[in-house]
Amino acid sequence: MAIINRYTAEQIAENFTHKGWLFMCPVYVSMTPADCPDIQERNWIPEWWADLNSGIFFACVWLMQMATRGEYEPEFPVRITARIKPKEHGSFPKV
Repeated sequence: MAIINRYTAEQIAENFTHKGWLFMCPVYVSMTPADCPDIQERNWIPEWWADLNSGIFFACVWLMQMATRGEYEPEFPVRITARIKPKEHGSFPKV
């Protein structure tokens, strides 16, 4: 999606609030629904790269849970690195 249908700067400012990393994949993050943020790979990153990174992460979690007999409690590997400035005067984007 992010290779063929890239986001414009206006779409990024309107739809996303932060940028960061999902394991080893750069992503845009919309924190508008705070209980369940929307995550989308950044421009020029193929969608399969995010899927592959998620698969590797969950395989590692499965191995850790097997090794600790289910006592390992993982956290989701999203690292927020920067805030995307809203386009209009201090108002957050509407998704």
